[in-house]
Amino acid sequence: MTVFLVNCKSPKVSSVSSDNSEPTSKVETSEEDFIKNNPKALIGKKYQVTQLKDGDALYAFPKNNPIVTFGEEGKLGTKLSKNRCGGNYKAGKVKISFSADACTEMCCDSKEDMAFQGLLSNTFSYKMTSTNLILTNDRTMIRLQLVD
Repeated sequence: MTVFLVNCKSPKVSSVSSDNSEPTSKVETSEEDFIKNNPKALIGKKYQVTQLKDGDALYAFPKNNPIVTFGEEGKLGTKLSKNRCGGNYKAGKVKISFSADACTEMCCDSKEDMAFQGLLSNTFSYKMTSTNLILTNDRTMIRLQLVD
């Protein structure tokens, strides 16, 4: 059994495999931490990626965290450690889907950045808190923190 925990003030991620099957991941927190998902509240906001779990791989971003900017009309911008990327998003009340388009090619981004950018062509369930955006699907959890 494997369990990952994040500090007690933020939602915690657990990955449990009891019978050698594929691990499942879920985000747990008390209900009072969540606010009602509001797709329009994303517009104009910048979030930095603080944690990424994809299958069995857990990535931490100690510095140069990727930044995600939600723009008007479903436009999405990401800033990686070396490159900038563009794309689109479509958010409902429960699900958010991303389509990543093109990136500049200045140099090599970190493996964590590349793992994150590679996941931005997926659909996720999402939950919002006043300072975090948490994206989950069958094998992935991405935690983003609001940037002032």
